Amino acid sequence: MGLFAKYAEKKRLQEEQKQREQELREKELSKIRDEGILPEVSGTALLLQKGETCHYSGNAVRLITKEKTVGFTAKNAGASFRVARGVTLRTGGAKGVPVRQDVTDRFPGTLFLTNKRIIFQADKNGFVLPLIKLVSIKQYTDGCEYFKDSVAYLLRLNDSEYCNLVLSVILDKREVE
Repeated sequence: MGLFAKYAEKKRLQEEQKQREQELREKELSKIRDEGILPEVSGTALLLQKGETCHYSGNAVRLITKEKTVGFTAKNAGASFRVARGVTLRTGGAKGVPVRQDVTDRFPGTLFLTNKRIIFQADKNGFVLPLIKLVSIKQYTDGCEYFKDSVAYLLRLNDSEYCNLVLSVILDKREVE
């Protein structure tokens, strides 16, 4: 077998593996969507409350946008007068004006969805959001945004479709109970 044939075989096997994973994912999404059967995630470092079950665990990045000073620009006014050779007298002054701009900070972590809480575990800017305090949800193709009172939690997710579906089923089951 030549070098090109080995490469082609490896590529074919990778495509088959990708196809199997896609079919498995579609079956799991269908099971959640049609039957309302949620997966149970075990082996997390979470301390779960009594009667609480973790249904999703995945990598996420919290995005926080704030207006920050990114630099300064100078403004000056006044006049210069030549008094003698090599001597100039300057009147007036200068003032630095801050340049402000929206800056988005990124905080990587792990998102957990349980039947009672949404938990974002990170070194900085993690949060715990009880589902009873959840006001609304905005779903995006690459993430989601959770709202509690006047606070918004914007997250970018690797598999937002799956995460959003799991949360929808969790919330539907809470409404039934």
